[in-house]
Amino acid sequence: MIADPSGAFPAPKLAGDHGPLEELLASVTCTVPLTGAYCHSGAWSVSTRIIGNHVLCIGIAGEMDITIGDAHYRLGRDSIVLAPAHVPQAFVKVSPDDLCFYTVHFMALVYGVLDMPSLYGLATRVSPARQRMAEFEAAARRIVDEYARAEPGCTLAAAGECARLLSLYWRATLAEVGGIAAHDAARVAALAQFGSVFRAIQARHAEPLRVRDLARIAHLHPAWFSTRFKHITGLAPVRYLTRFRLERARELLISTDHSVGEIAALTGFQDPLYLSRQFHHVMGVSPTAYRRAGRVAARLLPP
Repeated sequence: MIADPSGAFPAPKLAGDHGPLEELLASVTCTVPLTGAYCHSGAWSVSTRIIGNHVLCIGIAGEMDITIGDAHYRLGRDSIVLAPAHVPQAFVKVSPDDLCFYTVHFMALVYGVLDMPSLYGLATRVSPARQRMAEFEAAARRIVDEYARAEPGCTLAAAGECARLLSLYWRATLAEVGGIAAHDAARVAALAQFGSVFRAIQARHAEPLRVRDLARIAHLHPAWFSTRFKHITGLAPVRYLTRFRLERARELLISTDHSVGEIAALTGFQDPLYLSRQFHHVMGVSPTAYRRAGRVAARLLPP
């Protein structure tokens, strides 16, 4: 802590001292399934695809066009493009110079379920100042290095650097856009009011929680609680709890050797078959197939 010219030290800032936007960010968890550093000297492209996570593309040299849905964005030196999940995207090199860039595939969830980039309205493309751009490059490089060395704890280190990238991108979005949209800010503030409920789900998701249990935590009638909760999150309380359990199951499939039966017990599902049915419905693959694909994905793969 640095003293001001009078020699006095400023009062310490307490956690939660920055309003609902920062309070909600404290609950964000990041996962990085894929990452890479690439340089292409000749023609290069990736045909249209749809993937289930966000992709952060950090330009180092050269230029490429990134198509996201019906929109087109130019990635060049000192620019960054955030391609959202579940939206068609394609890449093509457009400059004669070498094209060099980083990609970081990630998921960033608020309270284990809600998508942080969508909730905070992160810009699709930003052009940070040179010094800030260097911070983006350094964080992406550390993620690539962590996965290349594959030392114990590399996924945790990558998650930490992913959080750093998101904070930098949030600041860049605010600098270029000027602030979060009013409707987004209102939703964030409303979500913060249900913080005790979200934290209870995080801590007690393995228990047989019921809507009335969650409503009691929020000090609301169950019917009004259910209506308000769905309006804010887009999911009914029971569906939200199931999604949270599935996200926790997904994490355990990748990070542990627990059987599907053990994971079902740890995440609050009635039995392994029910977990498998729900997992396949939401993720599109069985838990076993997801675990197998996730372990392959821990290697460095094309963007």
